[in-house]
Amino acid sequence: MFERLIEKIVKEYLDKRVVPPDKKIYPAGYNPLPVIKGAMFEWLFIPFNGQRILMKIRYPNYTQLAAAGYNYGQILLDNREQRPLTEDEKQQILNAQEYAAKCVMCSPTYEDFEKMVYKEDNAVIRRRAKTAEIKEMLKSPLLTRAQRYEFERELKELEYFTGILLPNDTMAALTRIALGADVSDVKKLTREALEQAAYKSEIYGGPPHGYLSGVFTDADAVEIDAVCFNIIQDLRKKHKTKAAPPARKK
Repeated sequence: MFERLIEKIVKEYLDKRVVPPDKKIYPAGYNPLPVIKGAMFEWLFIPFNGQRILMKIRYPNYTQLAAAGYNYGQILLDNREQRPLTEDEKQQILNAQEYAAKCVMCSPTYEDFEKMVYKEDNAVIRRRAKTAEIKEMLKSPLLTRAQRYEFERELKELEYFTGILLPNDTMAALTRIALGADVSDVKKLTREALEQAAYKSEIYGGPPHGYLSGVFTDADAVEIDAVCFNIIQDLRKKHKTKAAPPARKK
């Protein structure tokens, strides 16, 4: 009888949790990433231009990750749907990745890495000087429209080169860490699942994330609700734009 009681307690405990492929047990529901990971800091090997470097990372909570206002849930959904992105959307994603890297990097910090690059990378140093020079030129009221266009185009390229300093594989890895992509079930969510959660929220009330089960971060809850809100808004707009059938004449 005592063994059955223990078995029942263990089963109830495991039913509330999910065992992923790495065999670690993560709490189900919506929790801050440090709670899910059971640690605030961790040393990890991070990809860097095809190599791996050891970096101390910090697991951010929702408040830290949301401070810059990026909608990571929508970004992840857009990437999964593989729709063509505009230049502004691509830049927004890069900016969001850069901010995530700043949240995660602990040793070295992003600022430490930035200082090192600006001090030792001559290519970056030259382009920063050129950027400052073009900004001064753009202040002149004597520029023709064609000249201004060329200067603005060159400035955009230079700012892109000097603004995003980390390699692409490093940026992608640090973003996944910041979002808890290795533990969160948000990566499994489909458009259909989000639509169903949005519908249920409209019908029964309560936030959409309450209609999705699994292991999620506290940031996921807010991002899921934001995406579902956009889905509902899009559907409402579509229904409004549909022309009503003409009334029959009596």
